[in-house]
Amino acid sequence: DWSSDVCSSDLAFATVIEEYGTERWLRAHGNSSDIDRYRQRLRRGSDFSALIAAQQARLREIYARPADAEEKRAAKRAAFDALLAYYAELKSCWGGNADYDAWFAQPLNNAALAAVATYMRWVPILRSRLDARGLDEFYADAAGLSDLGNDERAAQLGDWAAASISASEIWSATLSGCPSDTLSEVNK
Repeated sequence: DWSSDVCSSDLAFATVIEEYGTERWLRAHGNSSDIDRYRQRLRRGSDFSALIAAQQARLREIYARPADAEEKRAAKRAAFDALLAYYAELKSCWGGNADYDAWFAQPLNNAALAAVATYMRWVPILRSRLDARGLDEFYADAAGLSDLGNDERAAQLGDWAAASISASEIWSATLSGCPSDTLSEVNK
């Protein structure tokens, strides 16, 4: 449904502007440790989002297999067990930071993944767009999006996504301090 894409793109726009404004404010009024802590929190959020996106890709692959329902259920359970293991590795890379422990303590299912993915789907693409075009042009681009119908808007966002770095590159770029073998395992 494109309307959910439009809503999630609006939320992503607000998130990207919030992050941009917070960083600017911290550069003007904070100190280097404040900025570092803020950036580390953003990196953890990006890592978490990428982990969820990788899990959704694994599940899509499982559902596409020519297997019976019980095999698919078993593979799905194994994939969620693996997600927990990947989170433990990621948390270790974060120095034990527990920002997402409560999320992982809930019953994990497709709905929990979708709630995160829907909200965060466009954030990396819009961040990339802001970095590439600067604030004024980014606002102009966003104004142009608001003039489009749902289908045209979704197509434009898709074009921006295709022009930005790939999901695996986003994951690689955002994985904060983890060894490369962790990255390769998570992306399988």
